[in-house]
Amino acid sequence: APGQLFNRHHDGRFRPKTVFLYLNDLPAGAGGETLFSELGIQFVPSKGCAVMWSNVVAPGVEDVRTYHQGLPPKEGVKYGVNCF
Repeated sequence: APGQLFNRHHDGRFRPKTVFLYLNDLPAGAGGETLFSELGIQFVPSKGCAVMWSNVVAPGVEDVRTYHQGLPPKEGVKYGVNCF
């Protein structure tokens, strides 16, 4: 819903990879991006698109660069699915 967010977090050192699938579009300029602040990149939600990243640099050692957060949409609702 507008204004809701998912706080900065890491998916865990025991989940080697994450795939996040966006299930819907948001209106242009509505926000709701997935932000990787350590890497300086963000992804705009787009229906049917997915982002995949590694959570570890070695078995059991988390990659601190992959802390991320879901920014709040200014309008609309963002739907997505995590696959670990």
